[in-house]
Order: sequence, then C-alpha cells, then structure tokens
Amino acid sequence: MAIQFSDGAGITVSLDVDTYQFPNSDEYWDANWLQVRGTVTHPLGDWRFRDPCLATMELAQLAEWAANAASAETSTHCFFTEPCLSLELVGAPEPAIALGFSHEAAPPHWARNAGPFVLRFTLALNPLEGLERAARELLCRFPIKGEPG
Repeated sequence: MAIQFSDGAGITVSLDVDTYQFPNSDEYWDANWLQVRGTVTHPLGDWRFRDPCLATMELAQLAEWAANAASAETSTHCFFTEPCLSLELVGAPEPAIALGFSHEAAPPHWARNAGPFVLRFTLALNPLEGLERAARELLCRFPIKGEPG
C-alpha cells in the first residue's frame, strides 16, 4: 500500500517503496536504504521521482510520528536523513499535513525556490491514521534489517 495524499481538488501524491537500495548489504545503514517512488499530480505540472531518500528506520519513525502527531508531546515536524521529503502538522486555517519536497524529490523548474516546495493536505481528507497504517504496511513489506552498531 502506497502512502497517498489528496487535496480533493486535483492535487495528489503517492509515495511507495520499490525495493531496498542495497538488498544484499550486511552494513546496517546500507541494508536499510529504500528506493522511494513518488508520483505527484499538480495543476501546474505533474512530476515523478525515484530516489533512496528514506531508510526503513525512518519509515518506522514516520509511522510513530503519524500515530502521535496530534499530541502535544510530539514534534509537529517529521524530517529524515535525506532532506528530500519532510512533513509538518499545521493548524491554520484548518488542521493539515504540510508535505515538503526538495532536492531529488523537488518538482520541475516551475516551483523551484530556495526552500522545499510544500503542498498542504487537510486532515479531514488525509487522516493521520491512514498515514500511519500505510507507513506500517510498507514497513511490513520492507522491514528493518540487522542491528545498529
């Protein structure tokens, strides 16, 4: 199951994992890098990317963040080692997930600027429970390999 976002008016994002970047590696970090495939539909132009921008441990971090993002004890930001993707829980004008794209995941030239390109997806259409479930299902398909250290 891919991680899906929709604004209900034509902007959609699908994030899926194709494979481990180094499926036969015995080194902890190398063995856990994932090839992420992103597909974005946007009125100004669609784009796709495929990049090892997320590790299995970070997929687990994303699931935990989604499970706890609404609580005051959890950061409203979710960042990863590679700065290609980021998430933030924002409250105004209505609760939403701000999904940032930069570097290899960035959109075509029409949206390039100094910072990440950010799309907002309301929680009413994109509940955190759905994000958590999708991240955990991806983690079942691509579990964490080995032990750190």
